Amino acid sequence: MKQIRHFIFSVVFIAASSAHGAVVVANFSGDNELAGTTTSGTTSVGINTILGSSRNFRALQFEHGSGTITQILLGLSNFNVGGSIITDPNSPDVNPRVRIFSDVSGVPQDQLAVLTLDRNVTLQADTPTTLTFDLTSALSLQAGDLFWVVVSRGNEVNSPSNSGAFRWNFASDSSAPAEENNSGFSYNKALVGSLSYSGSGPYPSIPSTWNDYTGTTPAIMIVVPEPSTLVLSVIGMLGLLRRRR
Repeated sequence: MKQIRHFIFSVVFIAASSAHGAVVVANFSGDNELAGTTTSGTTSVGINTILGSSRNFRALQFEHGSGTITQILLGLSNFNVGGSIITDPNSPDVNPRVRIFSDVSGVPQDQLAVLTLDRNVTLQADTPTTLTFDLTSALSLQAGDLFWVVVSRGNEVNSPSNSGAFRWNFASDSSAPAEENNSGFSYNKALVGSLSYSGSGPYPSIPSTWNDYTGTTPAIMIVVPEPSTLVLSVIGMLGLLRRRR
């Protein structure tokens, strides 16, 4: 019986880890295709910054629906240091910073989660790439809660020049993110802000002043777990075993 229970728990783990995610809000078009190249300033929302002097931030506000966020996908391109393009996804200069913040009075306030980049991807010199960022810890939000996805460069708050610049592209349909799968998620608005660095710090985590952004909304996709039928059936088997005991 102990071996059977061990087997079932193993199946639960495998099934849970292989469950597909459901896209709850996105503005990618078609098969996640993004707009053209970024050689023209009209095809992207730039996060390129002057290394060592300032860091730009972009923030998108959403209303939470049902489910727990597990991944956020962004359309990024033109990773570079001093204008030299980087195509190695494992380079320390490919280091976009993606975080989730709470909303207070219509601006980002408290950091709720940090996401990590899945580096199993091929970067092109000028072609936008869909990059996946995974949550590193559980995020507790309720339906109707407002939250912000904040994107900047670098993961070290006290280092203004610890990573390369990049661009956050918009989707080829140029539209704002829309709800999918009746998830209850919705997109509200975008903000921009920047931090300037002088002295030795410490520096704030995010800007204290934000401005409305009225241009094309950058490409983003938010994913929550999609329940697996296999997981549910195995849970039922566990219940039967417990009753037999």
